[in-house]
Amino acid sequence: MKKLLVSSTTLLLAMAIQSPAQNLGLAPFQSFAPMGAARADKPELVLAPIQRTFVPQGFDDNDNAQVIVTGAYPNSCYHVGHTQYWIDRQAKKIDIEVTTYKTNNEFCLQVYVPFQQEISVGVLDKGDYTVTVNQDNRNARPMVVRDSPTVTPDSHIYAPVSQIIRTGPREFMLRGTFHSSCLNMESVKLNYEAGEVIAVLPMATYDSNCFETGQAHAWESRFRVRNELAGDFLMHVRSLNGDSLNTVQSFSPFDF
Repeated sequence: MKKLLVSSTTLLLAMAIQSPAQNLGLAPFQSFAPMGAARADKPELVLAPIQRTFVPQGFDDNDNAQVIVTGAYPNSCYHVGHTQYWIDRQAKKIDIEVTTYKTNNEFCLQVYVPFQQEISVGVLDKGDYTVTVNQDNRNARPMVVRDSPTVTPDSHIYAPVSQIIRTGPREFMLRGTFHSSCLNMESVKLNYEAGEVIAVLPMATYDSNCFETGQAHAWESRFRVRNELAGDFLMHVRSLNGDSLNTVQSFSPFDF
């Protein structure tokens, strides 16, 4: 009897070792889908619904030129995709493709989701370019790249900008931090460009007679845009590092 009990125990242990999934209440391994198999809810890559394209005009041939696009997704099942562009330097054409991921989900919030994307197209040769986004030739925009008067990316010293804040119907404030004791804020210059673009140039000065300590100090400066502006405008704020801040602002003709 004792010998039979030992044999039965050994048999049960062998069965558990040979088939652990069944004994733990799990499905066999081969019943799982293979790695990388397609799922029914896999997002679909589609062209993004672009509503506006803004092209600042103050770039030189040693600047990192930018294009800014805005739009709105029709519901919460759209998400930002990738962006790519092609430059025909001989024909002076820039074609940009902005995509989005569309999820095939039954539970999508029916709300508009605004988006804004900045596309840096790099350093361009001087000339007059045509910018097309998502093959929309009817809304192609011009881009003028000028010959740079200096070897540096900017012909002026711009202050480093970290924030642009709207303080009133037509009032704004810039904020940033100088990491030099000899750099100081001078003024904010505004250029009203074609295509509903306002170039905001925070002009700074460097005191060559100053003793440089490297002491950081914060700065802020306020400015106001014209009363006659009405509609959506891109505020394109240049910065010391050759980059920019971009924000689209709406102005009512009744706000002064």
